[in-house]
Amino acid sequence: ISTLPENSKERLELENLLQQENFEKDLRDSRMWSLLTGKTLIEIIKPKAELSLVPKKNFKSLVQKFFGKILTYSNNQNKLQLKLQELKHGIPVTKYKYIKLAKNGKIVIPQKLKDKVVEAVLPEGIESISGFAYCNSLESVILPESAKQIEEEAFRGCTELKSIKCKNLKNVEFSPNVTNIGKYAFFGTLSLNDIKLPKNLQVLEEGTFAGYEDDVKSLEDQLTQIVLPENLKKLKRNVFGNRKELKIVEFNHSLQPIGDHAFYNTAVESIKLPENLEEVEEYAFANCKNLKIVQLSHKMRTIKPYTFRDCVQLCDIDIPDGIREIQEDAFKGDESLPYKLKLPNNLLSIAPFAFYGSNCMWDYRNQENPYGYYLSQIKKEKALD
Repeated sequence: ISTLPENSKERLELENLLQQENFEKDLRDSRMWSLLTGKTLIEIIKPKAELSLVPKKNFKSLVQKFFGKILTYSNNQNKLQLKLQELKHGIPVTKYKYIKLAKNGKIVIPQKLKDKVVEAVLPEGIESISGFAYCNSLESVILPESAKQIEEEAFRGCTELKSIKCKNLKNVEFSPNVTNIGKYAFFGTLSLNDIKLPKNLQVLEEGTFAGYEDDVKSLEDQLTQIVLPENLKKLKRNVFGNRKELKIVEFNHSLQPIGDHAFYNTAVESIKLPENLEEVEEYAFANCKNLKIVQLSHKMRTIKPYTFRDCVQLCDIDIPDGIREIQEDAFKGDESLPYKLKLPNNLLSIAPFAFYGSNCMWDYRNQENPYGYYLSQIKKEKALD
């Protein structure tokens, strides 16, 4: 305002405009309404502000001088909207920038903007989401309802990302149309604390929400629980590996299988696996230091190598009758296991190091172990008798 001549019509009109009650709210509402209706912001705000004496050209110039690029016209509705923050002379400055999509419809964030973007609003029509990797300041993303897939490494390294929401839907992070989220799409997004997965999601690819192995970085991790949607069929390797604050996991019934390292080095305290689950891969729950209670599926036949290795507080596990084989290092280092852990009668094989370093009598070094080091071989021979 100070840049305008005193007592000029433009200055007086703008001062009156700013004094109106709820003007800032009207301005935000008008901006959203512009995106939804295609009307220009001038057409929406001008009647509210009663600026009939100010020519359209002057009005646009005035408001843009005061509000920067926050006010735009309908020709930006098909562009990616970015909110930028940077310091100028030590003072935080917020700007808005609109970027055209690439010819193939992909999102490309210029390298010089990656450390300035704090918010992104994606236009309708985009089906595949990518292009935000290592936007280090990105806090919030609003996805369009048209989104169907999150591509590999889409948000990898976005350490400040807290919120991903689907436009016009409350408390929903993804469009319900999303069925696949790509490899390492949200790797290292430590500030993300509320993930509501879409109901039609079928596959979580490798490392989708994995965290850092680095203990210092993991101190910032805020993800504490996850609910797997009913239609999810596959959890691939390292999906939630190294999310060191993840304590609660609610499994769905159609899951098949759980990939290796899927929950490696997390803070889960108890797990109840789905009844129909047949396979849990190596290291799936290894190094879960807080894990105390495990309920396995009756359809499982094998406990694979390292599955529960170094779960030092594991003290309550019922190994169901369906289990035929316990493989190498499956419970190695689980020092809280009951000494007389009950094994199923139908068990055919225990690998020599399956219980190595545990408090269990089935540690091959234990003198009370009836089969000693050769338990695996003797059990198989016994089964052939």
